[in-house]
Amino acid sequence: MGKKQPKKGAPGWMTTFADLMSLLLTFFVLLLSMSEIDATRFRKVSGSLKMAFGVQRVSVFDEPPKGSSFIQQEFRPGGSRSPMSVGEGTANILDPQLQGIKNLMEKNDKLAILEKQKKLDENFKKTFQLFEEEIKSGKMEIDKKGTDLILRFAETSAFPEQHTRLIQSFDAMVSKLSDLAQDVNGDILVSGHSDDKKIKTSKFKSNWEFSAARANTLAQTLIEKGGVDPERITVQSHGPTRPLVRNNSDINRRRNRRVEIIIRH
Repeated sequence: MGKKQPKKGAPGWMTTFADLMSLLLTFFVLLLSMSEIDATRFRKVSGSLKMAFGVQRVSVFDEPPKGSSFIQQEFRPGGSRSPMSVGEGTANILDPQLQGIKNLMEKNDKLAILEKQKKLDENFKKTFQLFEEEIKSGKMEIDKKGTDLILRFAETSAFPEQHTRLIQSFDAMVSKLSDLAQDVNGDILVSGHSDDKKIKTSKFKSNWEFSAARANTLAQTLIEKGGVDPERITVQSHGPTRPLVRNNSDINRRRNRRVEIIIRH
């Protein structure tokens, strides 16, 4: 028997399949032609994305948008504008709610800074009244920097020369510092400073160690005798790196050898 020859052309089921695909394509094109863009919602979403990713690009258009669907409503020879383009008056619009939150945060930050500055001025006056005698006699200075209140003690009013123990007469200041710490809130930073003359002894091998030891002594005294909460206190050493004046005379070097108490608001 001879072999049966296959029929020429595509199988019969291909005709039905091709008809089905054509109908599906027509159906989705119809859906697309009937869809529209909510222009207001689109602007809000795009504005929110620009806000989140830091995109602040200004687009200028000379005409208002034409139509609101995906199907181009107007033909322009030589090119066309996207139907989703927005006019100049609505370009780069941010979500009003996000903008409102941003403005509120900026306002609160400014109010917080003003409140801190006001509190700093009040505490500066309190400190001056409390240590008026010591300030006038040159034993200490008070200063402001940013929102920090700085109490600066000269070496001669707190420590014997080249020693890290406090002199006995400093106990009166410790009592006043305790009262001030209870009245003024904020972290307390105790920092030690030295001049540019190198210190090298069996106990201290550098100016950093020496000024750190002085700052630590004052901090321990505030905690043990002044009753200041140790969680508020931080000790640091700057050595000769932050002089008040140039180290070109004995008087200036004496002034640079100091301990500072900084109360942060």
